[in-house]
Amino acid sequence: MITITLPSGAEHHVPTTSEGTPDLDVYTTSPNTRVALQTAYDAGDWQPYEPPQTEPEPPPPDWSAFRLALLQSESFRTWSEGLPATWREDLKMAALVANAEALQRVYDYCESISEPPQAAAAEWQQIAQENGIPVMFDA
Repeated sequence: MITITLPSGAEHHVPTTSEGTPDLDVYTTSPNTRVALQTAYDAGDWQPYEPPQTEPEPPPPDWSAFRLALLQSESFRTWSEGLPATWREDLKMAALVANAEALQRVYDYCESISEPPQAAAAEWQQIAQENGIPVMFDA
């Protein structure tokens, strides 16, 4: 396959014959398009086709590593111990069931009750990012 660029800048990805020339009969039934493509090809306005590079999929969230890192965070333990027990349990449950939306809502509410130090929230945000967890701890 090759890419032929017309004078207008339009690019056409055209299959090739076994000899490497454009197979315009397979590509289009329009005589005008065939002439335009052949003219551009003859003028050297073509190059080998290179398919677009796809970006690799991000790794899936690692909820287990996220929970463990938060448990090991002295600042998170200190902050969460100051929360009412029911909200602390809701925070823990949202993380256990890997529900980012619920975790975000519970955290936002808990933050309104007891605002964590900015440095602590930044640390938790880094933990979330490193583990692919879509939760915002620092705004």
